[in-house]
Amino acid sequence: METRTKRQKLSAIFFKTLVLFSLLSFAFFLLWGCGGGGGSEIPTETTTTSTSTTSTSLAETPTSSSTTSTTDNGITPTTTSSTTSTYLAPGWRIYTLDDSGNVNEKTSITIKRDTGRISISYCSNFLYAACYDEGSGWSKEEVDASERAVGSYNAIAIGTDNYPRISYSVPTGNLNFAYKDASVWHVETVEAGSDLGSFNSLALDASNVPHIVYYDATSKHLKYAKKSGSWSIATIDSSNGVGKYCSLALDASGNPHICYYDEINGDLKYIYSDGTWHPITIDSTGNVGIFTSLAVDSAGKVHISYYDVTNSALKYATNQSGSWQAEIVDNSADVGYYTSLALDSSEKPLITYFDNTNLSLKLAQKVGNDWYTSLIASNAGYFSSLSLDSRDNLHVSYVDSTNGYLKYATNK
Repeated sequence: METRTKRQKLSAIFFKTLVLFSLLSFAFFLLWGCGGGGGSEIPTETTTTSTSTTSTSLAETPTSSSTTSTTDNGITPTTTSSTTSTYLAPGWRIYTLDDSGNVNEKTSITIKRDTGRISISYCSNFLYAACYDEGSGWSKEEVDASERAVGSYNAIAIGTDNYPRISYSVPTGNLNFAYKDASVWHVETVEAGSDLGSFNSLALDASNVPHIVYYDATSKHLKYAKKSGSWSIATIDSSNGVGKYCSLALDASGNPHICYYDEINGDLKYIYSDGTWHPITIDSTGNVGIFTSLAVDSAGKVHISYYDVTNSALKYATNQSGSWQAEIVDNSADVGYYTSLALDSSEKPLITYFDNTNLSLKLAQKVGNDWYTSLIASNAGYFSSLSLDSRDNLHVSYVDSTNGYLKYATNK
């Protein structure tokens, strides 16, 4: 159940003005056959070309953005200022991976950096995985077709064995986990219940042990599951109305870090474990903390992107300097839906997100102390998920909600 404000914003989507962006498109043949047993479906490619691709485009006059400062649990974020400029990034290649017209739910993308393997989980009536391997192309596999809308909430990760794992919701109420071996997909129940598994997020540690965080809509609590032989389940925040929009990442020691939304207070919360769970309120100014995404850098510092409902803005929070800082990344329109954050090789944050005013998918990246935004695709961009390869090329999965297509964009 979303806040009244969010429902109002979503209901207004169809009354917003569409942004026109030049698209040069052409069709080409790719085999849906990596991993064997592929079909003959043809992904469609679209190339978007920038009219301003040189470094001089970064010199446009920035507009000032204010930031917020909160004090919670003894942590005082330092107030900072940032600037935001809009520019056109170099061209993106956009592919249609599923044109069934039934893709209208969450997507998740991951890349195994040493092999370059790309895996995407998504729901098209049932749960599917789309994978790409160099030399083989794209393949699509049905993971779970037990009932319609299975996998509406899903998250994917690739193990050191190069096989994908997926956590996902089941309409009957269970949280499930699927894993692939050399031949088939295996499905198991993590926790059975009446309304579990929404907003789930998955991470694998160095031993391929799965860790899942998710929202229990019955108790309205945040839960955490880990499999070491059998699944162990823990309620890690039992405050009322917490756990939606949760996002999980592990640090180098395998410790979990999680951000999530406090629906009762309209706050962004964060919890981590070093053997004991430590919940912290990061941002409590206005109604903030939906559409979150979290990453942990090599020093164990946390980076979070999220939507500020009150100000219709994309925000970013980090404790990289030692104290928590929160800042507005983009407030040019009603922006910041469906955020996905990743760190490049220099551990600079990049964020994909949806512009609800112009109905477009955008990218924000930090250069020095300033944020720069660019357009990835127009008339699309729901449920984006971002991952970077070993050369810092960007790979994005998202939903074209107008047509119900799964799309994939890359600047590689």
